[in-house]
Amino acid sequence: MKKKNIQNSKGRADGARTAGDETENPAEERVVLAPFLGIRPRVYVAALYALVLAGVFFYVFLYPGIFHPGAEVTFTSLPEEASVLVDGVRIGATPLTAFVSEGSHVVSLRRPHFGEQKVPLAVGGRLFGSRVFPRRESLHAKLSLLSAEDLLRDAHREFSVWALGEATPLSPFPPVLSAAVRDYAIAAGTGADTEKELFAMLSSAAASVNSPASFRDFIYAAFLAASGGKALSPQALIRAAGWLLPLYARNEEALYWLILVLPEKAREELGASAWAAARLAELAAPGAARDTPPRAGAFRTIAGVSYAALPGGALRPERAASSAAGISRLAAKPTEAGAASSREPALKRMRESPPFTARADVAGFFLQTAEVTQAEYAAFLKENPAWQPAGRAALIRQGLAEDSYLASWRDSPLPPEPASPVSEVSFYAAAAYCEWLAGRDSRYVFFLPSEAQWEYAARAADSSGLAAMKGGVWEWCGDWYAPASYIFPVSPDFPAAEKVVRGGAWINSDSVTASTRGSQPPEWCGPYVGFRVAAAEKPLREPPAWMR
Repeated sequence: MKKKNIQNSKGRADGARTAGDETENPAEERVVLAPFLGIRPRVYVAALYALVLAGVFFYVFLYPGIFHPGAEVTFTSLPEEASVLVDGVRIGATPLTAFVSEGSHVVSLRRPHFGEQKVPLAVGGRLFGSRVFPRRESLHAKLSLLSAEDLLRDAHREFSVWALGEATPLSPFPPVLSAAVRDYAIAAGTGADTEKELFAMLSSAAASVNSPASFRDFIYAAFLAASGGKALSPQALIRAAGWLLPLYARNEEALYWLILVLPEKAREELGASAWAAARLAELAAPGAARDTPPRAGAFRTIAGVSYAALPGGALRPERAASSAAGISRLAAKPTEAGAASSREPALKRMRESPPFTARADVAGFFLQTAEVTQAEYAAFLKENPAWQPAGRAALIRQGLAEDSYLASWRDSPLPPEPASPVSEVSFYAAAAYCEWLAGRDSRYVFFLPSEAQWEYAARAADSSGLAAMKGGVWEWCGDWYAPASYIFPVSPDFPAAEKVVRGGAWINSDSVTASTRGSQPPEWCGPYVGFRVAAAEKPLREPPAWMR
């Protein structure tokens, strides 16, 4: 009995194990492909694999060469960054490698200030393996410079535009000057004349250097100018240094500005030098006004309007010692962690409001005792219909005015307030008015005062008999605006982006002094901007360069 039970138990255990085995590890099932059209699976599966491989081979090695034949063409130019157009469609800028289909094409390479170059291009193809091993061809073109003067003028103007704003990580300062100098040197070749022209432009552009980013572009451009656009040699380095050192060592104000625009480490090293400390101490030292204020002089009626006679004299900087002393602290190496990053706002404020004013030697001239009135401007309009409000649209098309030109006059040549100062006039309109005056009194030349002339007169308006030179309307001056033009004069041969306005208007007269500077685009016509006219006797003076 016991043996039977054991056998039964063993049987049940074996049975249970067998059932469990069948559940956990079922028997493998075989999948058998059926014949297809009488063809055995082993044959048609192999054929299917072969067909797929043939398709891949065809697509990779034959299809491109049959249906999209062509070659990869590398486009290069001198100078670089020229737009590449194939059959009129832009595909990028040099240096560039792009696929061009097989056949005959016309390639155009374009770059501002350079002549467009059109080059015929015959592109071949490759039947086998063109996707993996494409046919390669190249095209190189040397562009001809159309106008060296326009290239440098436009670069100078663009550089001044960036000086009016502020570079950011999303909008970094572009290499404006260095790119223009490189292109000019490549196109014009090396030589004393080329170097002279480039340094003349850079001397004027120095006034628009107002940040470490623009300073880097400026310095790199100076090195390129000295090296003819090539690699910097020791001789070129000496020439560049020989030009830069006198530029920033001409006076204390130049050194001050240099410290404001240097990168942080360079600023600290310069500030630590004994020479810089002594020069900055001179700048910070309080001193008596050194300008020669005009005395009350004779008045003269010129072209029917009263002018004050201003004798020549010296206009010297009026310094704010406390602000100037602050630059020494900013130039020193910070002693606390994080102090360096906190300096930038202070440096920015000092760039915008330097602690000194203009420096110039001013020749004698005449200045209109009051701003040009609407009645006086209406007399000009009567003889110059093109400048009447009805011609506003034509003036806008020519870039001489904006849609706010004489907006309060509507389309009438008659002034709404004859005795009030004229406003809503552009710089170009004010300059045209000066030219018109020359026909009314040929003994004089008429022009908008320079910024130095305006400030020279404004510092002593009471003693010279001039009407208040602030608080009426802002007044156009003849100079192009740049942040540091007090130190580095802007050449009239290289225009900037905006013209200087001085004096303030009645809405902001409380915050404006004789040295407050402003600027606007020359075509701008605002309700708070007018002008007054300066004059000089012939032949003692020729018209200023900006009027020629």
